[in-house]
Amino acid sequence: MRASKVSPIDSIRNSAGIKINAKKIRSPKIIKKLFGIGGEISYKNLKRNKKKYRTTVISIVVSVCIFIALSSFMGMILSSVEDELKVSEYNVYMSCSSFGDMDRYNKYISTTKLETIDEYTVFRALGYYDNIYAVGEEQYNKYIKELGLNYEDIKEKGISIGDGQVGDKVQSETFDETLQIGYVTDKKPFGVRDIDTPCVIISDELFDKLLPQQPAEIMVIYYHSTDADKLQDDIEELLSTETHYFLRNIEESVRQSRDLVTLVGIFLYGFIIVISLIGVTNIFNTITTNMELRKPEFAMLRSVGMTTKEFNRMIRLETVFMGVKSLFFGTILGAALSFAMYRAMYGSNTSGTAHGYSLPIIPIIIAVLAVFFLISLIMNYSIGKIKKQNTIETIRNENI
Repeated sequence: MRASKVSPIDSIRNSAGIKINAKKIRSPKIIKKLFGIGGEISYKNLKRNKKKYRTTVISIVVSVCIFIALSSFMGMILSSVEDELKVSEYNVYMSCSSFGDMDRYNKYISTTKLETIDEYTVFRALGYYDNIYAVGEEQYNKYIKELGLNYEDIKEKGISIGDGQVGDKVQSETFDETLQIGYVTDKKPFGVRDIDTPCVIISDELFDKLLPQQPAEIMVIYYHSTDADKLQDDIEELLSTETHYFLRNIEESVRQSRDLVTLVGIFLYGFIIVISLIGVTNIFNTITTNMELRKPEFAMLRSVGMTTKEFNRMIRLETVFMGVKSLFFGTILGAALSFAMYRAMYGSNTSGTAHGYSLPIIPIIIAVLAVFFLISLIMNYSIGKIKKQNTIETIRNENI
């Protein structure tokens, strides 16, 4: 019944489509105080035409949210890759098994004499389930010197890291003797700083005394080299006849990870661009259509004395209000999604990471600038078309 009372021409014009209570479009006093009558009209226009601008706002919110979240995600992945090299004090390591073969053991040890090595640790464990380690004679002497200890006083005792007290006794299933703790500290030697659990460091002399019959089966050698790639090649050449070892060049791993991240980034940013282009097309069509439908309104405002300067200011303020509203929701949702991704990657315990969560400031700034630039560009395009219209002709067509 209601549709039958509306004429086709009124339906096309949508001249009776806006029926809203005056209280619903009442603007805050601060709007008029800050921006004048043009700002008040702009604010009321957005509230009055809420449905028309909703599509634009949603498109901007979705685009901004996705851009901020994915950009932040890429930043987190890149940071994780870079942190792997920054956190590690060594850039090459080798885990190996001698299986009681002294010749094989000596060959592994000989890798520490290669060129380009400026520091190393021969990390040996008494057993798979023990936390008692030796770090090589050279590294051990350097370590106790940093702690201010005398070798003769500490060589038959253990240095406890992170737990215990001086005088405590340590027992192991690997050997029958009881090991006494001679010093307690939180400082770790080179190559052991990645171990988070409490452990005991002993001298190589004591280690060999506790295991006199065979070299340690569990051994990891940590190297810091001035040329990790050359060191890797030299070790592989020296151990060409051996198979019971695993060698990893951390610098090479970081490069490979960085290349993989770059490839993933190309696809992710390609996805962002596609989504943004869809959003831009949607925004352009919505804004230009809305501006076209409001031609009679603009013509009426001009006819009652609104100057070109005031008209342009009104449109710009509409742009600002719409952009601020879109960015408010878009940045909040984007930052929330970014934080959710961070928690998914690192969990609630981030003590092992080199840095905590940080707000994606750069993506937010880029999003803000892009949104205002885009909306302003589209609005200026629409204003240019409106300026070409004849005010009297537009009002006359509306009254036909």
